[in-house]
Parts: sequence; C-alpha cells; structure tokens
Amino acid sequence: MTAVSPNTPGKEMNKQEASFMYFQLLVEILTQFAYKDSTKQELINLCRMDYAGNNKELNVIDQFYETYSKEQAIEWYTKESFLYRMLNKALRTQDIDMLFKLGFFIKDLHEELRNLQNSSTTHLGRTITVYRGLGIPNKEFESLQQKVGGLLSMSSFLSTSAQEAVAMRFARSSLGRSDTTPVLFEMTVDMEKCRQPFSNIKTVSAFSAEDEILFSMGTVFRITFIKKMKKEGVWNVKLKLNGDEDIELSVLRNHIKRELGESNHLNALGLLLIRMGENSRAEPYFHMLLDDTSLDQSAHASAHNNIGLVYHQQGDYEKALKSYEKSLEIYLISLPPNHPYIATTYNNIGMVYNKQSDYEKALKSYEKFLEIRLISLPPNHPDIATTYNNIGSLYNKQSDYEKALKSYEKFLEIYLISLPPNHPSIATTYNNIGSLYDKQSDYEKALKSYEKFLEIRLISLPPNHPDIATTYNNIGSLYHHQGDYEKALKYWEKALSIVRRTLPLAHPTRRVIESAIATVRESFRSRELFSVVHIFSLCHCKNVSE
Repeated sequence: MTAVSPNTPGKEMNKQEASFMYFQLLVEILTQFAYKDSTKQELINLCRMDYAGNNKELNVIDQFYETYSKEQAIEWYTKESFLYRMLNKALRTQDIDMLFKLGFFIKDLHEELRNLQNSSTTHLGRTITVYRGLGIPNKEFESLQQKVGGLLSMSSFLSTSAQEAVAMRFARSSLGRSDTTPVLFEMTVDMEKCRQPFSNIKTVSAFSAEDEILFSMGTVFRITFIKKMKKEGVWNVKLKLNGDEDIELSVLRNHIKRELGESNHLNALGLLLIRMGENSRAEPYFHMLLDDTSLDQSAHASAHNNIGLVYHQQGDYEKALKSYEKSLEIYLISLPPNHPYIATTYNNIGMVYNKQSDYEKALKSYEKFLEIRLISLPPNHPDIATTYNNIGSLYNKQSDYEKALKSYEKFLEIYLISLPPNHPSIATTYNNIGSLYDKQSDYEKALKSYEKFLEIRLISLPPNHPDIATTYNNIGSLYHHQGDYEKALKYWEKALSIVRRTLPLAHPTRRVIESAIATVRESFRSRELFSVVHIFSLCHCKNVSE
C-alpha cells in the first residue's frame, strides 16, 4: 500500500496520484484483456520450472492445471498456494511482465468478486464497515501518521474481516515487537461509489469459517483518522472509500484511456508502458501482435508503428525509421489514402528525419501529414497542432527562432483549447519554448517555461519518467550558461539518477548528461587544486600535514 499526504506540496501529491492513475489503467487493461487458452499453459510451464524438485508444490500445480475453472479463482487465491505467492509478489514489485502472465487469473479473480458483489448488494446496507489488523514497520507507520486526509492506495488484493475482534487479534499479534506498530484499519465503504469490486467471500473461500471481505487490487481509500487505542495498545486508522479523487487527474486519466484505445488491449498495454517510460518492456507486447495471424493488416501496421515508437524513444532512429516505413507500406495497401493512421505515420517519419537533421525530408513528411488531416479535421484539432509543434522544431534546429516561436505558440493555442490543462503535449510545448528562450540567452523566460513544463509533467507522469530527466537536464544547462555550476550540477545529477534507471547505456540523452557532469566536476577539481596550490605557496608549507 502507498499513501500520499494532503499537506505535501501539490507537485509531490499529484506525482504520487499519477502513479495511482497509471496503476488503475493497468488494472483495467489486465481485467478486460481477452486471454488466449494457451496463457494458462504458459503460466504452468513457468511455475514448473520455478518449483522444479519441489514435489509437494508440483503436485499442487498439476492439480491447478487439471481442475481449475474461473469460478474457482477466489478459492485458489485463498489457499495461499503458489498462485497467491506469485501474484502478491508481482503486485508488490509491480512486475508488469509477471502480472501479464498471471493476467487470466487476475481477470478471473476480479470478475468473480464483481459477480459476488452484484448478487449480494441487496443484502447489505448502503454503507458497511470492515477491518484489517496487522503490524506495520515503524518507519512506514510514522510516515502514515503524517498523511491524515491523504490517499491510501492498495496495490494488491486486500483481505479484510467484517468482525472487528478477528482483525484486532491480528493487530495484537505484533504487540511487543520493537520493529513494528500494531494497527487496526477500520474501513467505511460507500457501496454505491466503490469503483473496484469487493465482496464477502465466505461461500467460495478455501477457509469458509472466516468472515472475509476481499477487495480487488487498485482500491483507493482516504485516511480520515489516526489515534492510539490506549486500552488495546493498538493504533486505530480509519479509512473511507467513497470514490472521491483529484478531478483534474480523473479528466487526464480518461483522456489517456481514450488515447490508448479500446480495440486491442495488448496494444493498449504496450502504449501504457511507453507512457510510463518502460519502453523496453513495451516492445515484446507489440511483437505479440505481429505474431498473431488472426489480426488484420491494419493491426500489424499499428504494431510496426508502435515498435518504431519504442526505438524512437530509445534514440535508435535507424530502426525507428524502418519500423515506421514498414507501417506506412502496409497502411497504404490496406487503408484509404486519407486515413488518419497514414497521416500519423507520416508525422512519425518526419520526427525521425528531424532527429537525424534531415530537415528537408522532415518538412515534406510533416506537410504530407497536414495535407491529409486538414481534409478531415477542423483547424483546431490536436493532430493539426502536433504538426505545428513539429514544424516549430525544424525551425528551431535551423536557428530560425522567430518562426519556431510562432509555430510553438500556434500549437499551444490549439492544445489549450482542446486538451486538459495538464496534458503531456502542452508540457512539451512549454519545454520547447523554454529551449528557444535559452538559446536566445533570455534565461528568466526560459526558466519560467521549464518550470511550467515540470509542473505539468510531475502531475501526469511517474517521478522517474525520462521526460522528467530531460527537464532537469535543460534546467541544469540553463544554470550552466549563467555560470552557476553548483546549481547546474544539482539538476544534472537529478537527471542522471533517473536516466540510469530508465534509459539504455547508449542512449544519446544519457551520454550528454554524463559528459556534462564530468566536465563540471573536472572544473571543480581544477579550481580546488588551484586553490590548494595557491594557499600552499603563500604559506611556504613544507608538509601538507603541518
């Protein structure tokens, strides 16, 4: 579970809520995916390899393979077998590849909870209260105490009890331990506003004697109260589940959901991973689409386009161009000549030529995109705005800053009308405008633009996304131009800490940041050496230790 505080500055809170948003989108994809019959066999093969030599567990795996049906998902989960352990580990570490392998089981669990919920709500009141008792590591609890009024996200399936006494026994079991704090969670649930399914699972649990209420993963509560129960020696943490959330975040989530598309959940999963900055993890899912012979040519073209997007993000522009061109080749055969997908592919090709400094070919590709989109779209459509942004990038690289600024401002004008105010593309434009001001040595305006970019991106992206690193890098460069090397180093080190976790060793951005840091540090060492030598000569010291 993860908590965010209402007292944390907006950027930090929203940054954490952005992680909630991406996880909720992941839950939606995993629970709506149409899994193939072979998925179960693939999981079984993996489990047999993991438990090779463990005959007891292998027998359980064989039993699951031979007897499992989707109506038994909760029963198998409550057995605390290999499935329970694998699933909770994958959820705890957010191992998306393993979650996908377990996806059919996650979907079955989710749907069985939904079915039980639908059949039992008439027997329950509008509001119910459930409990969970456990020992929480002291540091984690101290952090939780600071977040009353904030949100608490459950990143796994959550087991609770309708009986307070049962939960209290679990909480009291950690009394006397110096490393944990005993906590009784008291959760009030508004039945009409809960987004994720939950239900009493007594009739289907492997332990039917327990009056257990199970919540699906991704459930978010609000922390309303924390106080120690003096008589019991246990801390009471009250949570409320009523569906409230950050409104802007909700608008952005719905917009991103539409951009991911609903026609193919495998494609949506890959695109979501790209948005999360997990480019290398995204590629295999697009290759799965290419291997699926049941899909039409258009779906394969889309997969090639998205593989190109992965290479593009990784800085491998040659491979990106080949993938985009393969996509275009298929689209031109299988779709009408003015289809939006064809236009989008021209735009992507233009962006690669732009990166390769082939501005003539880039401009031709952008103009082809604009020609197609102006036929079918209003002039203020976001796709039209995208082309203005890309043309601005061309002028920027050609040092025609006046034309570049006009193109970027046209882009921003359209996007501020047609998109949510914290959309990533709006942030990108502020970044581009900041770059223009930086090149013209207008550092004050540049810094304002970069800060606006950072403000939006910290709302809509995970904190370790490569785009966040890019902004830290740009701010570092700005301070470097001003001769403030200490601040430059501070921001470059922030950028490097992100790119080391998210980008490959050979990525151009990573090399640029590492080179910049090395140069500044060498400059610091040279200055320090000069100072030491200068003082040494003034003091006429014979020994450094004197």
